[in-house]
Amino acid sequence: MAATKEKDGRPGKPAGKESQPLIIAKTPAEEQRLKLERLMRNPDKPVPVPERPKEWNPRAPPEFVRDVMGSSAGAGSGEFHVYRHLRRREYQRQDFLDRMTDKQKLDLDYLEKVKENQIAAEERTAKRKKKREKLKQKKLMVKKAKLESKTAEAIVLCVWLGVSNAEVPITPEIVSSVAIGILTSTTIMLKQPRCYFDRLEGLPCSSQQCEVWLVVSRGNVGVQTFEEEETSDDILSKSPYPYAFQDSTSPNFFITKVGLQNTFPCIELPGIRYFQVGADGRCDTTNCNGVLPTGATVRVKYILVDPNKQRIESGTRWSEPITLLTPSASSSIDVSTWKRSGAMVVITVILSCSMAVLILMLVLVLMQNCSSFTQGQPDIPAPPALSQGIRRYNTHSLDNSEHYSNVRI
Repeated sequence: MAATKEKDGRPGKPAGKESQPLIIAKTPAEEQRLKLERLMRNPDKPVPVPERPKEWNPRAPPEFVRDVMGSSAGAGSGEFHVYRHLRRREYQRQDFLDRMTDKQKLDLDYLEKVKENQIAAEERTAKRKKKREKLKQKKLMVKKAKLESKTAEAIVLCVWLGVSNAEVPITPEIVSSVAIGILTSTTIMLKQPRCYFDRLEGLPCSSQQCEVWLVVSRGNVGVQTFEEEETSDDILSKSPYPYAFQDSTSPNFFITKVGLQNTFPCIELPGIRYFQVGADGRCDTTNCNGVLPTGATVRVKYILVDPNKQRIESGTRWSEPITLLTPSASSSIDVSTWKRSGAMVVITVILSCSMAVLILMLVLVLMQNCSSFTQGQPDIPAPPALSQGIRRYNTHSLDNSEHYSNVRI
Protein backbone atom coordinates (compact mmCIF):
# COMPACT_ATOMS: atom_id res chain seq x y z
CA MET A 1 0.00 0.00 0.00
CA ALA A 2 1.41 3.30 -1.01
CA ALA A 3 1.93 5.71 1.79
CA THR A 4 -0.42 8.70 1.71
CA LYS A 5 1.08 12.14 1.54
CA GLU A 6 -0.38 15.44 2.58
CA LYS A 7 0.08 18.74 0.98
CA ASP A 8 3.08 19.40 3.17
CA GLY A 9 4.73 16.14 2.04
CA ARG A 10 4.61 14.29 5.35
CA PRO A 11 3.91 10.52 4.78
CA GLY A 12 1.56 8.33 6.75
CA LYS A 13 -1.06 10.98 7.57
CA PRO A 14 -4.43 11.17 5.82
CA ALA A 15 -5.31 14.30 3.91
CA GLY A 16 -7.38 16.79 5.94
CA LYS A 17 -8.26 20.46 5.81
CA GLU A 18 -5.68 22.82 4.54
CA SER A 19 -3.25 24.31 6.96
CA GLN A 20 -3.75 27.96 7.77
CA PRO A 21 -0.84 30.36 8.01
CA LEU A 22 0.05 31.47 11.50
CA ILE A 23 -0.93 35.09 12.11
CA ILE A 24 0.05 36.83 15.30
CA ALA A 25 -2.22 39.68 16.30
CA LYS A 26 -0.36 42.84 17.16
CA THR A 27 -3.29 44.96 18.33
CA PRO A 28 -6.57 44.22 20.13
CA ALA A 29 -8.50 45.30 17.05
CA GLU A 30 -6.60 42.82 14.88
CA GLU A 31 -7.18 40.07 17.42
CA GLN A 32 -10.91 40.77 17.38
CA ARG A 33 -10.88 40.73 13.58
CA LEU A 34 -9.19 37.33 13.55
CA LYS A 35 -11.77 35.94 15.95
CA LEU A 36 -14.63 37.20 13.78
CA GLU A 37 -13.06 35.73 10.66
CA ARG A 38 -12.63 32.36 12.39
CA LEU A 39 -16.25 32.48 13.51
CA MET A 40 -17.59 33.38 10.06
CA ARG A 41 -15.74 30.59 8.28
CA ASN A 42 -18.50 28.23 9.40
CA PRO A 43 -21.61 30.28 10.20
CA ASP A 44 -23.79 27.15 10.50
CA LYS A 45 -21.82 25.83 13.45
CA PRO A 46 -23.79 26.30 16.68
CA VAL A 47 -22.22 28.48 19.32
CA PRO A 48 -22.09 26.87 22.76
CA VAL A 49 -23.88 29.06 25.27
CA PRO A 50 -23.14 28.04 28.85
CA GLU A 51 -26.13 27.60 31.11
CA ARG A 52 -26.58 29.61 34.23
CA PRO A 53 -25.14 27.78 37.24
CA LYS A 54 -27.78 26.39 39.53
CA GLU A 55 -28.13 27.77 43.00
CA TRP A 56 -26.86 25.51 45.75
CA ASN A 57 -29.53 23.75 47.76
CA PRO A 58 -29.02 21.52 50.77
CA ARG A 59 -29.53 17.81 50.42
CA ALA A 60 -33.12 16.82 50.76
CA PRO A 61 -33.99 14.81 53.87
CA PRO A 62 -34.07 11.04 53.21
CA GLU A 63 -37.37 9.28 53.04
CA PHE A 64 -36.07 6.40 55.17
CA VAL A 65 -33.29 6.76 57.74
CA ARG A 66 -31.30 3.57 57.93
CA ASP A 67 -28.47 4.55 60.28
CA VAL A 68 -30.47 5.61 63.30
CA MET A 69 -28.17 6.73 66.06
CA GLY A 70 -28.95 5.72 69.54
CA SER A 71 -27.55 6.13 73.04
CA SER A 72 -26.01 2.72 73.25
CA ALA A 73 -22.55 2.51 74.78
CA GLY A 74 -21.22 0.15 72.14
CA ALA A 75 -20.71 2.72 69.40
CA GLY A 76 -17.57 2.29 67.39
CA SER A 77 -14.94 4.88 66.56
CA GLY A 78 -16.39 5.45 63.07
CA GLU A 79 -19.68 6.75 64.39
CA PHE A 80 -18.04 10.00 65.37
CA HIS A 81 -17.26 10.82 61.74
CA VAL A 82 -20.82 9.99 60.73
CA TYR A 83 -22.08 12.34 63.40
CA ARG A 84 -19.63 15.05 62.27
CA HIS A 85 -20.84 14.90 58.67
CA LEU A 86 -24.45 15.01 59.78
CA ARG A 87 -23.73 18.06 61.91
CA ARG A 88 -21.94 19.80 59.03
CA ARG A 89 -24.89 19.23 56.72
CA GLU A 90 -27.25 20.54 59.37
CA TYR A 91 -25.16 23.69 59.76
CA GLN A 92 -25.16 24.20 56.00
CA ARG A 93 -28.92 23.77 55.88
CA GLN A 94 -29.41 26.32 58.66
CA ASP A 95 -27.05 28.77 56.95
CA PHE A 96 -28.98 28.30 53.73
CA LEU A 97 -32.29 28.97 55.49
CA ASP A 98 -30.82 32.11 57.10
CA ARG A 99 -29.59 33.38 53.72
CA MET A 100 -32.95 32.69 52.13
CA THR A 101 -34.67 34.56 54.97
CA ASP A 102 -32.36 37.56 54.53
CA LYS A 103 -32.90 37.51 50.77
CA GLN A 104 -36.67 37.41 51.12
CA LYS A 105 -36.50 40.27 53.62
CA LEU A 106 -34.38 42.33 51.22
CA ASP A 107 -36.77 41.55 48.38
CA LEU A 108 -39.75 42.64 50.48
CA ASP A 109 -37.92 45.83 51.51
CA TYR A 110 -37.08 46.54 47.87
CA LEU A 111 -40.67 46.03 46.73
CA GLU A 112 -41.92 48.23 49.56
CA LYS A 113 -39.38 50.94 48.64
CA VAL A 114 -40.40 50.73 44.99
CA LYS A 115 -44.03 51.10 45.98
CA GLU A 116 -43.27 54.10 48.17
CA ASN A 117 -41.26 55.73 45.37
CA GLN A 118 -44.08 55.09 42.93
CA ILE A 119 -46.62 56.64 45.29
CA ALA A 120 -44.35 59.67 45.86
CA ALA A 121 -43.80 60.04 42.11
CA GLU A 122 -47.54 59.88 41.48
CA GLU A 123 -48.13 62.51 44.15
CA ARG A 124 -45.50 64.80 42.63
CA THR A 125 -46.92 64.24 39.17
CA ALA A 126 -50.43 65.02 40.38
CA LYS A 127 -49.21 68.14 42.15
CA ARG A 128 -47.36 69.37 39.08
CA LYS A 129 -50.31 68.52 36.87
CA LYS A 130 -52.59 70.49 39.15
CA LYS A 131 -50.15 73.41 39.04
CA ARG A 132 -49.97 73.24 35.25
CA GLU A 133 -53.74 73.08 34.98
CA LYS A 134 -54.05 76.06 37.30
CA LEU A 135 -51.52 78.04 35.27
CA LYS A 136 -53.23 77.01 32.07
CA GLN A 137 -56.61 78.11 33.40
CA LYS A 138 -55.08 81.41 34.48
CA LYS A 139 -53.61 81.97 31.02
CA LEU A 140 -56.90 81.06 29.41
CA MET A 141 -58.74 83.49 31.68
CA VAL A 142 -56.25 86.26 30.86
CA LYS A 143 -56.51 85.47 27.16
CA LYS A 144 -60.27 85.36 27.37
CA ALA A 145 -60.40 88.68 29.21
CA LYS A 146 -58.06 90.21 26.67
CA LEU A 147 -60.12 88.83 23.82
CA GLU A 148 -63.29 90.15 25.41
CA SER A 149 -61.72 93.57 25.85
CA LYS A 150 -60.47 93.53 22.28
CA THR A 151 -63.81 92.42 20.87
CA ALA A 152 -66.02 94.49 23.15
CA GLU A 153 -66.87 96.73 20.26
CA ALA A 154 -67.66 93.73 18.06
CA ILE A 155 -69.95 92.30 20.78
CA VAL A 156 -71.83 95.59 20.90
CA LEU A 157 -72.18 95.39 17.16
CA CYS A 158 -73.55 91.84 17.40
CA VAL A 159 -76.30 93.04 19.72
CA TRP A 160 -76.92 96.07 17.62
CA LEU A 161 -78.95 95.36 14.48
CA GLY A 162 -76.88 96.77 11.66
CA VAL A 163 -78.87 98.63 9.00
CA SER A 164 -77.89 101.08 6.30
CA ASN A 165 -77.17 104.69 7.22
CA ALA A 166 -76.96 103.84 10.94
CA GLU A 167 -74.36 105.01 13.42
CA VAL A 168 -71.91 102.46 14.78
CA PRO A 169 -71.58 102.87 18.58
CA ILE A 170 -67.77 103.14 18.47
CA THR A 171 -65.66 106.21 19.21
CA PRO A 172 -62.31 106.65 17.41
CA GLU A 173 -59.36 106.92 19.76
CA ILE A 174 -55.70 107.89 19.70
CA VAL A 175 -53.15 105.04 19.72
CA SER A 176 -52.56 104.01 23.33
CA SER A 177 -48.92 103.05 22.76
CA VAL A 178 -45.87 104.93 24.04
CA ALA A 179 -44.49 105.51 20.55
CA ILE A 180 -43.02 108.93 19.74
CA GLY A 181 -45.08 111.23 17.52
CA ILE A 182 -48.56 110.05 18.47
CA LEU A 183 -49.70 113.66 18.83
CA THR A 184 -47.79 116.54 17.24
CA SER A 185 -48.63 120.10 16.27
CA THR A 186 -50.02 119.02 12.86
CA THR A 187 -50.57 115.21 12.93
CA ILE A 188 -52.48 112.57 14.93
CA MET A 189 -52.04 108.79 15.11
CA LEU A 190 -55.44 107.05 15.40
CA LYS A 191 -56.36 103.41 15.95
CA GLN A 192 -57.29 101.61 12.77
CA PRO A 193 -61.02 100.91 12.19
CA ARG A 194 -60.65 97.14 12.65
CA CYS A 195 -63.94 95.29 12.92
CA TYR A 196 -65.90 98.56 12.98
CA PHE A 197 -68.24 97.85 10.07
CA ASP A 198 -68.04 94.02 9.72
CA ARG A 199 -71.37 93.39 11.49
CA LEU A 200 -73.45 95.64 9.25
CA GLU A 201 -76.20 94.05 7.20
CA GLY A 202 -78.01 95.19 4.09
CA LEU A 203 -75.09 97.08 2.60
CA PRO A 204 -75.13 97.69 -1.18
CA CYS A 205 -71.41 96.79 -1.41
CA SER A 206 -69.30 93.94 -0.12
CA SER A 207 -66.26 94.20 2.17
CA GLN A 208 -64.01 94.03 -0.91
CA GLN A 209 -65.78 97.07 -2.41
CA CYS A 210 -66.86 99.28 0.49
CA GLU A 211 -64.36 101.97 1.42
CA VAL A 212 -63.52 103.42 4.83
CA TRP A 213 -63.00 107.20 4.95
CA LEU A 214 -62.09 109.59 7.74
CA VAL A 215 -63.75 112.91 8.48
CA VAL A 216 -61.57 115.50 10.22
CA SER A 217 -63.28 118.64 11.54
CA ARG A 218 -61.97 121.66 13.42
CA GLY A 219 -64.06 122.13 16.54
CA ASN A 220 -67.84 121.82 16.73
CA VAL A 221 -68.26 124.18 13.79
CA GLY A 222 -66.87 121.61 11.37
CA VAL A 223 -68.98 118.86 12.98
CA GLN A 224 -72.17 120.88 12.46
CA THR A 225 -71.25 121.73 8.85
CA PHE A 226 -70.54 118.09 8.00
CA GLU A 227 -73.78 116.82 9.53
CA GLU A 228 -75.71 119.34 7.44
CA GLU A 229 -73.98 118.23 4.23
CA GLU A 230 -73.81 114.49 5.05
CA THR A 231 -76.75 113.40 2.90
CA SER A 232 -75.65 115.26 -0.22
CA ASP A 233 -74.48 113.27 -3.23
CA ASP A 234 -71.17 115.12 -3.59
CA ILE A 235 -70.19 114.95 0.07
CA LEU A 236 -66.74 113.52 -0.74
CA SER A 237 -65.82 116.61 -2.75
CA LYS A 238 -67.91 119.10 -0.79
CA SER A 239 -64.99 120.39 1.22
CA PRO A 240 -61.62 119.97 -0.55
CA TYR A 241 -58.59 119.96 1.69
CA PRO A 242 -56.77 123.07 0.44
CA TYR A 243 -59.79 125.26 1.31
CA ALA A 244 -61.09 123.39 4.39
CA PHE A 245 -59.30 125.59 6.95
CA GLN A 246 -58.51 128.65 4.84
CA ASP A 247 -60.59 131.26 6.68
CA SER A 248 -63.62 131.67 8.92
CA THR A 249 -66.05 131.04 6.03
CA SER A 250 -64.48 127.66 5.21
CA PRO A 251 -66.42 124.46 6.03
CA ASN A 252 -63.73 123.50 8.60
CA PHE A 253 -63.71 119.81 7.69
CA PHE A 254 -62.21 117.55 5.05
CA ILE A 255 -62.58 113.87 4.12
CA THR A 256 -59.69 111.54 3.28
CA LYS A 257 -59.64 107.87 2.24
CA VAL A 258 -58.32 105.28 4.72
CA GLY A 259 -58.71 102.03 2.71
CA LEU A 260 -61.00 99.16 1.81
CA GLN A 261 -63.15 97.55 4.48
CA ASN A 262 -61.54 94.10 4.16
CA THR A 263 -58.07 95.54 4.97
CA PHE A 264 -59.17 96.02 8.59
CA PRO A 265 -60.20 92.53 9.81
CA CYS A 266 -61.23 91.62 13.34
CA ILE A 267 -58.22 89.40 13.99
CA GLU A 268 -55.38 90.61 16.19
CA LEU A 269 -52.27 91.50 14.18
CA PRO A 270 -48.73 91.92 15.59
CA GLY A 271 -47.18 95.34 15.98
CA ILE A 272 -48.69 98.83 16.33
CA ARG A 273 -51.50 99.38 13.81
CA TYR A 274 -52.45 103.02 13.29
CA PHE A 275 -53.63 105.61 10.77
CA GLN A 276 -51.78 108.93 10.80
CA VAL A 277 -53.81 112.03 10.04
CA GLY A 278 -51.70 114.57 8.12
CA ALA A 279 -49.26 112.04 6.67
CA ASP A 280 -49.32 113.64 3.18
CA GLY A 281 -48.02 116.98 4.42
CA ARG A 282 -48.80 120.15 2.45
CA CYS A 283 -50.90 118.68 -0.38
CA ASP A 284 -53.37 120.31 -2.78
CA THR A 285 -55.65 117.48 -3.96
CA THR A 286 -59.31 117.22 -2.98
CA ASN A 287 -59.19 114.25 -0.59
CA CYS A 288 -55.52 114.19 0.35
CA ASN A 289 -54.41 113.49 3.91
CA GLY A 290 -52.93 116.91 4.63
CA VAL A 291 -51.54 118.41 7.80
CA LEU A 292 -53.85 119.97 10.37
CA PRO A 293 -53.82 123.58 11.59
CA THR A 294 -51.11 124.07 14.18
CA GLY A 295 -52.43 123.89 17.74
CA ALA A 296 -56.05 123.45 16.64
CA THR A 297 -58.72 121.36 18.42
CA VAL A 298 -60.12 118.72 16.06
CA ARG A 299 -62.62 115.85 16.13
CA VAL A 300 -62.65 112.80 13.85
CA LYS A 301 -64.97 109.97 12.80
CA TYR A 302 -64.80 107.00 10.42
CA ILE A 303 -67.44 106.58 7.69
CA LEU A 304 -68.28 103.71 5.34
CA VAL A 305 -68.80 104.81 1.73
CA ASP A 306 -70.31 103.00 -1.23
CA PRO A 307 -67.85 103.71 -4.08
CA ASN A 308 -70.49 103.17 -6.78
CA LYS A 309 -73.00 105.73 -5.50
CA GLN A 310 -70.50 107.92 -3.59
CA ARG A 311 -72.85 107.80 -0.61
CA ILE A 312 -72.21 107.38 3.10
CA GLU A 313 -73.72 104.10 4.34
CA SER A 314 -72.65 104.20 7.96
CA GLY A 315 -70.28 105.90 10.38
CA THR A 316 -68.89 105.90 13.88
CA ARG A 317 -69.41 108.44 16.61
CA TRP A 318 -67.38 111.62 16.79
CA SER A 319 -64.26 111.40 18.88
CA GLU A 320 -63.55 113.52 21.89
CA PRO A 321 -61.92 116.91 21.18
CA ILE A 322 -58.21 116.44 20.43
CA THR A 323 -55.99 119.47 20.96
CA LEU A 324 -52.80 119.54 18.91
CA LEU A 325 -49.50 120.69 20.35
CA THR A 326 -48.48 124.33 20.07
CA PRO A 327 -44.79 124.89 19.33
CA SER A 328 -43.00 127.35 21.61
CA ALA A 329 -40.40 129.90 20.56
CA SER A 330 -36.84 129.39 21.72
CA SER A 331 -36.88 132.79 23.44
CA SER A 332 -39.73 131.67 25.68
CA ILE A 333 -37.75 128.85 27.23
CA ASP A 334 -36.91 129.59 30.86
CA VAL A 335 -33.28 128.79 31.60
CA SER A 336 -33.39 129.61 35.30
CA THR A 337 -31.62 127.24 37.66
CA TRP A 338 -34.51 126.67 40.03
CA LYS A 339 -36.39 124.74 37.38
CA ARG A 340 -33.60 122.26 36.89
CA SER A 341 -33.66 118.84 38.52
CA GLY A 342 -31.74 118.20 41.74
CA ALA A 343 -29.43 115.65 40.14
CA MET A 344 -28.46 118.04 37.36
CA VAL A 345 -27.65 120.82 39.87
CA VAL A 346 -25.46 118.46 41.96
CA ILE A 347 -23.54 117.22 38.91
CA THR A 348 -22.98 120.79 37.69
CA VAL A 349 -21.63 121.91 41.10
CA ILE A 350 -19.27 118.91 41.36
CA LEU A 351 -17.86 119.48 37.87
CA SER A 352 -17.38 123.21 38.54
CA CYS A 353 -15.54 122.57 41.82
CA SER A 354 -13.30 119.97 40.19
CA MET A 355 -12.39 122.37 37.39
CA ALA A 356 -11.58 125.16 39.87
CA VAL A 357 -9.30 122.83 41.90
CA LEU A 358 -7.46 121.71 38.76
CA ILE A 359 -6.92 125.30 37.61
CA LEU A 360 -5.60 126.29 41.07
CA MET A 361 -3.16 123.37 41.11
CA LEU A 362 -1.92 124.27 37.62
CA VAL A 363 -1.30 127.92 38.71
CA LEU A 364 0.67 126.78 41.77
CA VAL A 365 2.87 124.47 39.70
CA LEU A 366 3.62 127.26 37.20
CA MET A 367 4.49 129.72 39.97
CA GLN A 368 6.90 127.26 41.59
CA ASN A 369 8.66 126.55 38.29
CA CYS A 370 9.01 130.24 37.53
CA SER A 371 10.53 131.04 40.96
CA SER A 372 13.10 128.28 40.70
CA PHE A 373 14.12 129.48 37.21
CA THR A 374 14.71 133.09 38.30
CA GLN A 375 16.97 132.12 41.24
CA GLY A 376 19.44 130.31 38.95
CA GLN A 377 21.39 127.12 39.37
CA PRO A 378 23.19 126.54 42.75
CA ASP A 379 27.00 126.68 42.81
CA ILE A 380 28.70 123.32 42.73
CA PRO A 381 31.78 123.29 45.00
CA ALA A 382 35.06 122.28 43.36
CA PRO A 383 36.65 119.03 44.46
CA PRO A 384 39.37 119.39 47.07
CA ALA A 385 43.01 119.37 45.93
CA LEU A 386 44.93 116.16 46.35
CA SER A 387 47.92 117.08 48.56
CA GLN A 388 48.84 113.64 49.81
CA GLY A 389 51.01 111.21 48.09
CA ILE A 390 49.58 108.30 46.20
CA ARG A 391 51.46 105.03 46.07
CA ARG A 392 51.53 103.55 42.64
CA TYR A 393 51.53 99.79 42.16
CA ASN A 394 52.73 98.53 38.87
CA THR A 395 53.82 94.90 38.65
CA HIS A 396 55.12 95.17 35.12
CA SER A 397 58.24 97.19 36.01
CA LEU A 398 59.61 95.93 39.26
CA ASP A 399 63.16 97.14 38.45
CA ASN A 400 62.09 100.78 38.16
CA SER A 401 62.23 102.33 41.64
CA GLU A 402 60.20 105.37 40.77
CA HIS A 403 57.00 103.34 41.08
CA TYR A 404 57.64 102.93 44.77
CA SER A 405 58.28 106.59 45.53
CA ASN A 406 55.71 109.16 46.65
CA VAL A 407 54.84 111.79 44.13
CA ARG A 408 52.80 114.91 44.28
CA ILE A 409 49.95 115.35 41.82
